[in-house]
Amino acid sequence: RSARLRALHEAALTMHAVMEAEPGSIVVLLAEIMRRAVAALYGRDGRIVLTEDAAWRDLTPGSGPAEGLIQLDHTGLLRRLPVRPGGSTEHVLRTGEVVQIHDTLAPEEPFGPYPQLVRHGIRSLVHVPLRIAGRVIGAFSVAFVRPRELRPADRETMDLFAGHAAAALERARLLHAERRRAQQAERLAATL
Repeated sequence: RSARLRALHEAALTMHAVMEAEPGSIVVLLAEIMRRAVAALYGRDGRIVLTEDAAWRDLTPGSGPAEGLIQLDHTGLLRRLPVRPGGSTEHVLRTGEVVQIHDTLAPEEPFGPYPQLVRHGIRSLVHVPLRIAGRVIGAFSVAFVRPRELRPADRETMDLFAGHAAAALERARLLHAERRRAQQAERLAATL
């Protein structure tokens, strides 16, 4: 428990560090939060999947929604990938409900089957929604190498890290809006 509290505290300190108004800084911050969440929960890996939003488009220049949603893994790899229709991530993004897959090999698991996850050694995972002002803006996921039921303390930890990630994304949205206002002011000044 103390290790988890320490990890959450370190994530909070990371969150409040000065953030450059550039997409790369946001990615570094989100990857750090994700790494800390994976470590605190003894997970194998983690991922953030973002809903489509103009504020995130600067994160993957030269790509667009046709290529899929923006996904960031715990190593900092950022790319657009399609989300499986009817899958667990799509369900979280659409409904805002938490989804836990207890065993990727169990035939009764919802949203399955999971052959690709099994091939990568993932036996269980949990997705929690990322929310800003009550609106779902993404899914925060941690995967595990063994079948696992998330205990209430684990779920609370997951929710806290997701809250940190959502707060970082809200900062990114504000930076994006600020940058757009500055560009509009420059264009206006140039026309006068």
